[in-house]
Amino acid sequence: SEDIGVIQTVSLSQAQRVIANVATTAAVRRSIDREITAVGVVDYAEPRRTKVTARFRGRIEKLYVDYIGRRIERGQPLFEMYSPDLYSAEREFVLALKAMATPGADSNPDRKAMVDAARDRLSIHFGLTRDQVARIESTRTVDQTVTFFSPISGTVLGKEVQEGQYVAEGTVLYDLADLSQVWIYLDVYEKD
Repeated sequence: SEDIGVIQTVSLSQAQRVIANVATTAAVRRSIDREITAVGVVDYAEPRRTKVTARFRGRIEKLYVDYIGRRIERGQPLFEMYSPDLYSAEREFVLALKAMATPGADSNPDRKAMVDAARDRLSIHFGLTRDQVARIESTRTVDQTVTFFSPISGTVLGKEVQEGQYVAEGTVLYDLADLSQVWIYLDVYEKD
């Protein structure tokens, strides 16, 4: 236990400090302003980057954003897609709405649950906007293709799809980034 006490307290005489070139100061929290020259890389800020993927299988009918480097706004149309699965889901929604319109149907909780489930499936699974679902609900019509919109404002970093291409669920279609803020990765040496 005597050895531990010796290890915990190390002291140098004034002459030893000069020879060892050791300086001490009390530890305080402060900013250190020092100019350092370093090499770095400017990169995309990860929280401001997103990939647009196909939420279901289908065919890309039209591309509104068709090249890399294009500036886009949030809510801007990216592409139109045809999908037999989406078409069937829209038809189920319209049929459920029509069934609710029959006399006495509004008192049937199962029919209301069918309408709600069909509406939720369109928005949650297929990614239709509130306005798109509301349009189907008000017109009681189904379109062959559905337009999908940009989730962010930014720049197209990658476009992985062509018009007429069939895509599977999970296929990456676009890589988008908001470049209003970027990250810089610097190589700083240990001595700095």
